[in-house]
Order: sequence, then C-alpha cells, then structure tokens
Amino acid sequence: MKKITLALLLMASLLVIKPAFCQYRFFDGNDWNALGALGLSKTEEKKLKMVFLKSAYETSLFNGAPVLALNPNATDFLMAYNTFIYNFPEIVDIYYSKPSNRDLPLFYALHVAEIVKNGGTDTDIQGYYKMITDKLKSVGIIGQGE
Repeated sequence: MKKITLALLLMASLLVIKPAFCQYRFFDGNDWNALGALGLSKTEEKKLKMVFLKSAYETSLFNGAPVLALNPNATDFLMAYNTFIYNFPEIVDIYYSKPSNRDLPLFYALHVAEIVKNGGTDTDIQGYYKMITDKLKSVGIIGQGE
C-alpha cells in the first residue's frame, strides 16, 4: 500500500510539471511508461494503471463524452466495465510502447485501445491518431514538432 501511495504522489507531481513544448500538461504515454520504473510488482503496477484507466473513463462519463462505447444503462454494464478495466492496461502498454504514440494523452489512447479491441486496422488507428494529434496541435495542447 505504501508503494501505491508513493506512486500516486509521484504521478500527481508529474501532472503538475509543464514541459516547454506545450501549454498544458496531460497524463500521456511518457507518464504511463514511467509507472514501470517505480519498482512496483507487476500486480501493483497493473492496479495503479487500472486506477488511471478508471479515472479517465469515469471523467469522460461525467463530461458527457464517454471515451468508450460502454452503455452505463445496460444490464451487463458492470461486467463490461470490469473487463475493460482489467484488460486495457496491456493494450495501452502495447500502444505506448511505440515512441511516436507517447505524446497522445491517456484519454485519447483509450479510444485507440478500443479500436484495437474491436478489431480495427492500422489504417483506422492511424486515421484517428492523425485527426486527434492535428486537433491537439491546433489548440496548443501538444507541440507542433511532435
């Protein structure tokens, strides 16, 4: 429990640091991959990643723009939600293992993970990635050189 508390404090400090290339700082692939360097066991690391996934998904519900196509009113919602939380860390790990994907904030990477889960092609993923990164660059959330 101490390690998870320490990890959460470290991640909170990472969210406050603002690099020179962007106006805002979001939890992205660089932060996601840094979780592996905290010295946590694989189980603890997965639990921590699940906390971030829950936060991103639940925030998207609260904002009225769910990042995943889970229907909160469906009778099997709890099972679908728990499956998402348990299985998506590995999909996000794979996506963020590619350095060019690490600038995408977690919120948007979750949508990419859903595209993968639903059998989307590399063309689908690259099309979404280009659309989102162009938009984030246009509003100054990520740098132009990324």
